[in-house]
Amino acid sequence: DLEQRVNTGKDKAQLEDLAELLGGMGDHALEARVRRRIVDIDYEDNQRDQEDDEERWRAKNELAARHYGQSSYVEAEQLYREVLGEVEVAFGSNDDWAFDIKANLAGVMMAQERHGDAETLMRDVLAGQTLLYGEDGQTTLITKEVLAVILDHVCQTREAESLFREVIAGKIQLYGGAENLDVCLTQASLADMMIEEAGGQSEEAEELYRGILAVMTNLSLYDNATAHGLIEDVRASLEQLEAERAPPSLAPRVLFDDANLFGNGCEKGEGGGEGVVEKSNGGAVPSRPSETPKCGSAFRFFCS
Repeated sequence: DLEQRVNTGKDKAQLEDLAELLGGMGDHALEARVRRRIVDIDYEDNQRDQEDDEERWRAKNELAARHYGQSSYVEAEQLYREVLGEVEVAFGSNDDWAFDIKANLAGVMMAQERHGDAETLMRDVLAGQTLLYGEDGQTTLITKEVLAVILDHVCQTREAESLFREVIAGKIQLYGGAENLDVCLTQASLADMMIEEAGGQSEEAEELYRGILAVMTNLSLYDNATAHGLIEDVRASLEQLEAERAPPSLAPRVLFDDANLFGNGCEKGEGGGEGVVEKSNGGAVPSRPSETPKCGSAFRFFCS
Protein backbone atom coordinates (compact mmCIF):
# COMPACT_ATOMS: atom_id res chain seq x y z
CA ASP A 1 0.00 0.00 0.00
CA LEU A 2 2.90 2.37 0.75
CA GLU A 3 4.56 1.61 -2.60
CA GLN A 4 1.29 2.24 -4.43
CA ARG A 5 0.77 5.50 -2.58
CA VAL A 6 4.32 6.65 -3.42
CA ASN A 7 3.97 5.73 -7.11
CA THR A 8 0.40 6.76 -7.94
CA GLY A 9 -0.98 8.74 -4.98
CA LYS A 10 -3.15 11.75 -5.84
CA ASP A 11 -3.78 13.32 -2.42
CA LYS A 12 -1.06 15.94 -1.96
CA ALA A 13 -1.95 16.61 1.69
CA GLN A 14 -1.61 12.92 2.62
CA LEU A 15 1.66 12.63 0.71
CA GLU A 16 3.11 15.70 2.44
CA ASP A 17 2.19 14.20 5.84
CA LEU A 18 3.78 10.91 4.78
CA ALA A 19 6.97 12.69 3.66
CA GLU A 20 7.22 14.42 7.05
CA LEU A 21 6.71 11.07 8.84
CA LEU A 22 9.34 9.28 6.73
CA GLY A 23 11.80 12.11 7.31
CA GLY A 24 11.24 11.86 11.06
CA MET A 25 11.85 8.11 10.86
CA GLY A 26 15.12 8.67 9.02
CA ASP A 27 13.96 7.00 5.79
CA HIS A 28 15.18 9.82 3.59
CA ALA A 29 15.30 7.77 0.39
CA LEU A 30 11.59 6.98 0.59
CA GLU A 31 10.87 10.55 1.70
CA ALA A 32 12.57 11.82 -1.48
CA ARG A 33 10.42 9.53 -3.61
CA VAL A 34 7.27 10.84 -1.93
CA ARG A 35 8.33 14.45 -2.47
CA ARG A 36 9.07 13.66 -6.14
CA ARG A 37 5.53 12.29 -6.42
CA ILE A 38 4.20 15.59 -5.01
CA VAL A 39 6.15 17.48 -7.69
CA ASP A 40 4.70 15.17 -10.36
CA ILE A 41 1.16 15.89 -9.13
CA ASP A 42 1.82 19.64 -9.35
CA TYR A 43 3.11 19.20 -12.90
CA GLU A 44 0.09 17.12 -13.94
CA ASP A 45 -2.27 19.69 -12.43
CA ASN A 46 -0.48 22.51 -14.22
CA GLN A 47 -0.64 20.57 -17.50
CA ARG A 48 -4.39 20.10 -17.10
CA ASP A 49 -4.84 23.78 -16.22
CA GLN A 50 -2.81 24.83 -19.27
CA GLU A 51 -4.84 22.54 -21.54
CA ASP A 52 -8.05 24.02 -20.11
CA ASP A 53 -6.69 27.54 -20.68
CA GLU A 54 -5.73 26.80 -24.27
CA GLU A 55 -9.13 25.27 -24.97
CA ARG A 56 -10.79 28.41 -23.59
CA TRP A 57 -8.50 30.64 -25.69
CA ARG A 58 -9.32 28.66 -28.83
CA ALA A 59 -13.04 28.98 -28.14
CA LYS A 60 -12.73 32.75 -27.63
CA ASN A 61 -10.65 33.07 -30.79
CA GLU A 62 -13.27 31.20 -32.80
CA LEU A 63 -16.05 33.37 -31.37
CA ALA A 64 -14.05 36.52 -32.15
CA ALA A 65 -13.53 35.29 -35.72
CA ARG A 66 -17.28 34.77 -36.10
CA HIS A 67 -17.91 38.32 -34.84
CA TYR A 68 -15.35 39.57 -37.35
CA GLY A 69 -17.04 37.68 -40.16
CA GLN A 70 -20.33 39.34 -39.18
CA SER A 71 -18.66 42.80 -39.12
CA SER A 72 -19.15 43.00 -35.33
CA TYR A 73 -15.72 44.52 -34.92
CA VAL A 74 -16.15 45.92 -31.39
CA GLU A 75 -17.09 42.50 -30.02
CA ALA A 76 -14.28 40.81 -31.97
CA GLU A 77 -11.69 43.25 -30.66
CA GLN A 78 -12.89 42.86 -27.08
CA LEU A 79 -12.54 39.06 -27.23
CA TYR A 80 -9.13 39.19 -28.90
CA ARG A 81 -7.88 41.62 -26.25
CA GLU A 82 -9.19 39.39 -23.45
CA VAL A 83 -7.35 36.37 -24.85
CA LEU A 84 -4.20 38.40 -25.50
CA GLY A 85 -4.12 39.58 -21.90
CA GLU A 86 -4.45 36.03 -20.57
CA VAL A 87 -1.84 34.65 -22.96
CA GLU A 88 0.69 37.35 -22.10
CA VAL A 89 0.23 36.65 -18.39
CA ALA A 90 0.78 32.92 -19.00
CA PHE A 91 3.56 32.96 -21.60
CA GLY A 92 4.74 36.55 -22.07
CA SER A 93 4.37 38.81 -25.09
CA ASN A 94 6.92 36.98 -27.30
CA ASP A 95 4.88 33.83 -27.73
CA ASP A 96 3.23 32.35 -30.84
CA TRP A 97 -0.21 32.63 -29.25
CA ALA A 98 0.34 36.34 -28.58
CA PHE A 99 1.67 36.94 -32.10
CA ASP A 100 -1.34 35.23 -33.69
CA ILE A 101 -3.84 37.20 -31.61
CA LYS A 102 -2.11 40.50 -32.39
CA ALA A 103 -2.28 39.67 -36.10
CA ASN A 104 -6.01 38.94 -35.74
CA LEU A 105 -6.43 42.26 -33.93
CA ALA A 106 -4.64 44.03 -36.77
CA GLY A 107 -7.18 42.56 -39.19
CA VAL A 108 -10.03 43.93 -37.08
CA MET A 109 -8.38 47.34 -37.03
CA MET A 110 -7.86 47.36 -40.80
CA ALA A 111 -11.54 46.57 -41.26
CA GLN A 112 -12.31 49.64 -39.14
CA GLU A 113 -9.79 51.74 -41.11
CA ARG A 114 -7.60 52.13 -38.01
CA HIS A 115 -4.53 51.72 -40.16
CA GLY A 116 -2.04 53.26 -37.73
CA ASP A 117 -3.08 50.86 -34.94
CA ALA A 118 -2.84 47.90 -37.31
CA GLU A 119 0.61 48.99 -38.48
CA THR A 120 1.87 49.35 -34.88
CA LEU A 121 0.65 45.86 -33.97
CA MET A 122 2.18 44.21 -37.03
CA ARG A 123 5.52 45.95 -36.50
CA ASP A 124 5.52 44.60 -32.95
CA VAL A 125 4.72 41.08 -34.19
CA LEU A 126 7.39 41.30 -36.89
CA ALA A 127 10.06 42.37 -34.40
CA GLY A 128 9.24 39.47 -32.07
CA GLN A 129 9.04 36.85 -34.81
CA THR A 130 12.31 38.03 -36.35
CA LEU A 131 14.04 37.41 -33.02
CA LEU A 132 12.45 33.96 -32.69
CA TYR A 133 12.57 32.67 -36.27
CA GLY A 134 15.03 34.90 -38.11
CA GLU A 135 14.55 37.29 -41.04
CA ASP A 136 13.57 34.53 -43.48
CA GLY A 137 11.53 32.23 -41.25
CA GLN A 138 8.23 31.25 -42.85
CA THR A 139 6.19 32.87 -40.07
CA THR A 140 8.29 36.04 -40.31
CA LEU A 141 7.73 36.22 -44.07
CA ILE A 142 3.95 35.99 -43.65
CA THR A 143 3.98 38.87 -41.18
CA LYS A 144 6.26 40.94 -43.42
CA GLU A 145 3.77 40.54 -46.24
CA VAL A 146 0.83 41.58 -44.08
CA LEU A 147 2.77 44.66 -42.98
CA ALA A 148 3.66 45.44 -46.62
CA VAL A 149 -0.05 45.32 -47.56
CA ILE A 150 -0.88 47.72 -44.71
CA LEU A 151 1.93 50.10 -45.68
CA ASP A 152 0.87 50.02 -49.33
CA HIS A 153 -2.60 51.04 -48.25
CA VAL A 154 -1.37 54.05 -46.25
CA CYS A 155 0.91 55.14 -49.12
CA GLN A 156 4.22 54.18 -47.51
CA THR A 157 5.06 52.56 -50.80
CA ARG A 158 8.87 52.64 -50.61
CA GLU A 159 8.93 50.57 -47.43
CA ALA A 160 6.09 48.37 -48.71
CA GLU A 161 8.02 47.65 -51.92
CA SER A 162 11.16 46.82 -49.94
CA LEU A 163 9.22 44.40 -47.74
CA PHE A 164 7.51 42.75 -50.72
CA ARG A 165 10.91 42.18 -52.34
CA GLU A 166 12.32 40.74 -49.11
CA VAL A 167 9.35 38.37 -48.87
CA ILE A 168 9.75 37.25 -52.49
CA ALA A 169 13.47 36.57 -52.01
CA GLY A 170 12.79 34.74 -48.74
CA LYS A 171 10.05 32.58 -50.26
CA ILE A 172 12.22 31.68 -53.25
CA GLN A 173 14.92 30.54 -50.83
CA LEU A 174 12.37 28.75 -48.63
CA TYR A 175 10.76 26.83 -51.51
CA GLY A 176 13.94 26.31 -53.51
CA GLY A 177 12.80 28.35 -56.50
CA ALA A 178 10.26 30.79 -57.89
CA GLU A 179 7.85 28.19 -59.31
CA ASN A 180 5.47 28.25 -56.39
CA LEU A 181 1.95 29.64 -55.94
CA ASP A 182 2.93 31.42 -52.73
CA VAL A 183 5.80 33.22 -54.49
CA CYS A 184 3.50 34.20 -57.38
CA LEU A 185 0.90 35.68 -55.02
CA THR A 186 3.48 38.01 -53.50
CA GLN A 187 4.90 38.91 -56.90
CA ALA A 188 1.39 39.85 -58.02
CA SER A 189 0.91 42.05 -54.95
CA LEU A 190 4.18 43.84 -55.73
CA ALA A 191 3.21 44.25 -59.41
CA ASP A 192 -0.22 45.65 -58.47
CA MET A 193 1.42 48.22 -56.21
CA MET A 194 3.95 49.21 -58.88
CA ILE A 195 1.18 49.69 -61.48
CA GLU A 196 -0.77 51.92 -59.12
CA GLU A 197 2.37 53.87 -58.20
CA ALA A 198 3.38 54.37 -61.83
CA GLY A 199 -0.07 55.54 -62.90
CA GLY A 200 -0.91 52.51 -65.00
CA GLN A 201 2.33 51.50 -66.74
CA SER A 202 5.34 49.63 -65.39
CA GLU A 203 7.66 47.45 -67.43
CA GLU A 204 8.83 45.54 -64.35
CA ALA A 205 5.24 44.91 -63.25
CA GLU A 206 4.34 43.65 -66.72
CA GLU A 207 7.35 41.35 -66.66
CA LEU A 208 6.26 40.04 -63.26
CA TYR A 209 2.72 39.39 -64.53
CA ARG A 210 3.99 37.47 -67.57
CA GLY A 211 6.35 35.44 -65.39
CA ILE A 212 3.49 34.58 -63.04
CA LEU A 213 1.34 33.34 -65.94
CA ALA A 214 4.20 31.17 -67.21
CA VAL A 215 4.77 29.65 -63.76
CA MET A 216 1.08 29.06 -63.12
CA THR A 217 0.72 27.34 -66.49
CA ASN A 218 3.58 25.00 -65.59
CA LEU A 219 2.17 24.27 -62.14
CA SER A 220 -1.22 23.17 -63.55
CA LEU A 221 -3.13 23.76 -60.30
CA TYR A 222 -6.48 22.94 -61.86
CA ASP A 223 -8.44 22.45 -58.63
CA ASN A 224 -6.97 25.38 -56.69
CA ALA A 225 -9.39 28.29 -56.39
CA THR A 226 -6.65 30.70 -55.29
CA ALA A 227 -4.56 29.80 -58.34
CA HIS A 228 -7.54 30.31 -60.66
CA GLY A 229 -8.28 33.70 -59.10
CA LEU A 230 -4.67 34.76 -59.44
CA ILE A 231 -4.53 33.75 -63.11
CA GLU A 232 -7.73 35.67 -63.88
CA ASP A 233 -6.45 38.78 -62.09
CA VAL A 234 -3.08 38.69 -63.83
CA ARG A 235 -4.68 38.22 -67.25
CA ALA A 236 -7.00 41.15 -66.54
CA SER A 237 -4.02 43.29 -65.57
CA LEU A 238 -2.14 42.43 -68.76
CA GLU A 239 -5.23 43.15 -70.86
CA GLN A 240 -5.56 46.51 -69.10
CA LEU A 241 -1.91 47.32 -69.82
CA GLU A 242 -2.42 46.47 -73.48
CA ALA A 243 -5.54 48.63 -73.64
CA GLU A 244 -3.68 51.54 -72.10
CA ARG A 245 -1.15 51.42 -74.94
CA ALA A 246 -3.90 52.37 -77.39
CA PRO A 247 -3.46 55.75 -79.14
CA PRO A 248 -4.62 58.61 -76.88
CA SER A 249 -7.28 59.62 -79.41
CA LEU A 250 -9.00 56.27 -78.88
CA ALA A 251 -8.95 56.47 -75.10
CA PRO A 252 -12.19 57.79 -73.56
CA ARG A 253 -12.24 60.49 -70.92
CA VAL A 254 -12.52 58.64 -67.60
CA LEU A 255 -12.81 59.41 -63.93
CA PHE A 256 -11.19 56.67 -61.90
CA ASP A 257 -10.93 56.04 -58.23
CA ASP A 258 -7.43 55.31 -56.97
CA ALA A 259 -8.75 53.86 -53.68
CA ASN A 260 -8.15 50.22 -52.89
CA LEU A 261 -10.30 47.68 -51.13
CA PHE A 262 -9.58 48.75 -47.56
CA GLY A 263 -10.99 52.26 -47.73
CA ASN A 264 -10.46 55.63 -49.29
CA GLY A 265 -6.94 55.07 -50.59
CA CYS A 266 -4.12 57.60 -50.53
CA GLU A 267 -4.67 61.24 -49.83
CA LYS A 268 -1.20 62.56 -50.50
CA GLY A 269 2.10 61.10 -49.51
CA GLU A 270 4.80 58.81 -50.64
CA GLY A 271 2.49 57.08 -53.12
CA GLY A 272 1.27 60.32 -54.65
CA GLY A 273 -2.20 60.73 -56.05
CA GLU A 274 -5.34 62.48 -54.92
CA GLY A 275 -7.79 59.60 -54.67
CA VAL A 276 -10.06 60.48 -57.63
CA VAL A 277 -8.09 61.64 -60.67
CA GLU A 278 -9.27 62.86 -64.05
CA LYS A 279 -7.41 61.77 -67.18
CA SER A 280 -8.21 63.28 -70.56
CA ASN A 281 -7.51 61.84 -73.98
CA GLY A 282 -4.96 64.57 -74.55
CA GLY A 283 -2.76 63.43 -71.66
CA ALA A 284 -1.90 60.24 -69.83
CA VAL A 285 -4.07 57.23 -70.56
CA PRO A 286 -6.50 56.38 -67.72
CA SER A 287 -5.77 53.65 -65.19
CA ARG A 288 -8.24 50.93 -64.19
CA PRO A 289 -11.80 52.28 -64.23
CA SER A 290 -13.43 52.09 -60.82
CA GLU A 291 -16.51 50.43 -62.31
CA THR A 292 -14.46 47.33 -63.16
CA PRO A 293 -12.57 46.74 -59.90
CA LYS A 294 -9.79 44.20 -59.81
CA CYS A 295 -8.69 42.08 -56.88
CA GLY A 296 -6.04 44.29 -55.26
CA SER A 297 -2.98 43.10 -53.39
CA ALA A 298 -4.57 43.44 -49.95
CA PHE A 299 -7.69 41.49 -50.91
CA ARG A 300 -5.71 38.79 -52.69
CA PHE A 301 -3.33 38.35 -49.77
CA PHE A 302 -5.96 38.10 -47.05
CA CYS A 303 -8.16 35.81 -49.15
CA SER A 304 -5.26 33.47 -49.87
